[in-house]
Amino acid sequence: MRIKHNTLVLDTETTMKNEKPFLAYNIGGALGDIYSPNSEPLEFDFYVQEIIGNPKNFEHTYIDKETGERKFWKYDSRYPKVLEDAFKNRSKIKPLKYILNYISKQIGFADSVASYNWAFDKQAFNKTVLEFHNESYKEFERIPNWCIMDCYANKMINQNYFKFVDDLEPIYKKQFLSHSGKNYGYSAQCMARWIFESEQYEEQHTALEDSKMEFELARHFARKH
Repeated sequence: MRIKHNTLVLDTETTMKNEKPFLAYNIGGALGDIYSPNSEPLEFDFYVQEIIGNPKNFEHTYIDKETGERKFWKYDSRYPKVLEDAFKNRSKIKPLKYILNYISKQIGFADSVASYNWAFDKQAFNKTVLEFHNESYKEFERIPNWCIMDCYANKMINQNYFKFVDDLEPIYKKQFLSHSGKNYGYSAQCMARWIFESEQYEEQHTALEDSKMEFELARHFARKH
């Protein structure tokens, strides 16, 4: 009998550099069998109505050292693109309650839930639900959770990866450095560039596109391990 394991891979895009950072304004996911090499996962993509409808959530602010007051700095550069896409695709704008109910149903069909940086995405869900519903988010406790980044860091990155990067032209080798620039990185973007042999691949930094890419990383890992 063929092994089957349906994983719900989630991704969140969050607010940042403001009074209430890490609220998930864009939530996307891909649900499918990670042991099936060719099946297409079911996809979803939502904007959280309560968040994108309030420009203050996209204000970048700072604390004035002299007065101790939080002051406006600039608007998040992503906000105009978010609004443009939201107006073009209004069906993606849903109240948080609707989105959570939808994800709860997806969890009912899944054997596990994952993301590339699970600690970050889980925190984003918890913060967002607490902010708007004054309660903790417990739906993930129904099934096993796992972190795709941990899998790659502990099982995938080996001498083949380092040799692959070492053999690249200098201009491409920079694409695999960590944020500090001191070591080779293992972000989702770096791993996708390595696994799919595309040195110029760029993450879209939208919840749906990133969750689809992370699903493929999860599927690749499942085939290897």
